Amino acid sequence: MRLTGEDDLIPVGVLTGFLGSGKTTVLRRILEAEAFGDSAVLINEFGEVGLDHILVGEIAPDVVLLNSGCLCCTLRGELRDALSSLLSSRTRGEIPPFKRVIVETTGIAQPSLILSTIFADPQIRHHYAVGDVVATVDAMHALMQSKEQEVWMEQVTAADDLLLTKTDMVGEAHEVHRLLDAINPTARRLSSDSAEVLRLFSRHSKAEDAEQRRRRHLFGFAAASPARHEHEDHIHASVATIRVSADEPVDWEAFGVWLSMLLHAHGKNIMRVKGLLYLEESEGPVVIQGVQHVIHPPEHLPNWGELPKRTDLVFILRQINPELVRRSFETFVLGSRRFVP
Repeated sequence: MRLTGEDDLIPVGVLTGFLGSGKTTVLRRILEAEAFGDSAVLINEFGEVGLDHILVGEIAPDVVLLNSGCLCCTLRGELRDALSSLLSSRTRGEIPPFKRVIVETTGIAQPSLILSTIFADPQIRHHYAVGDVVATVDAMHALMQSKEQEVWMEQVTAADDLLLTKTDMVGEAHEVHRLLDAINPTARRLSSDSAEVLRLFSRHSKAEDAEQRRRRHLFGFAAASPARHEHEDHIHASVATIRVSADEPVDWEAFGVWLSMLLHAHGKNIMRVKGLLYLEESEGPVVIQGVQHVIHPPEHLPNWGELPKRTDLVFILRQINPELVRRSFETFVLGSRRFVP
């Protein structure tokens, strides 16, 4: 069952995380694993990853084939050029076919810029789709980095999956978990040494399994709620998470206008939006996801299954009063239905 008509596109996943958070360790596991043998991994520099023990050899400029079957490529210059080059090389038979691309970012990269590269370029969008965003979180330094590093916050709030590293050095890391609950309650959370790491970036990799995986992820989202903690302002004063919901169907056009206006006015500070829309004209939910100004193409699921039949949206906001977002949604989106003749 196709979710979006995009099952033939190549998903581009993103591995991000702040400086020293353990991306290189996670990346080594990915490059060595047979599960990623049908992948192409774009890395900013080969040098820090230490590929010598898993190299087969160079098969194209800046491209090596690993023992696992994974293609490892140096990312120099623009991401758009690298993705185009990979596709051209595959078409000409210069490199083996690959089913997904994983982009390893620098420690100070903004994931939203990578996502916008895919959405903004028609040629790239014709062949590639956005996959999962995975962020490594240094459990030793997360509390400090959340307050001092703006890009840390952008990486963590953009993530679909959060990988906690260095947990053995901080015990149970209750404060870190409380922080992540407060700023990205909908992200799946894993230990970086978990076996689940080798199942990351699997979205859309097999069309027949995609809907089942997607439903599991969304059911977990539907069951989650933005955490509210006593003294939460001490966790991060500038970031708030809010959930807006409606049991009645919403009007697609009214919602689209409202979201467009909200992003136009405050896009930089809408750090993440994620959720389900209940539309009267749709048999199943419509999945909405976005990071700052970048909104993914809506995904139309064929039916509701076990998911609750309601509109459910979570916003992660920076320096915005969350009640103003809730009030505007209720007035503009929900109110529009009350005035339909």
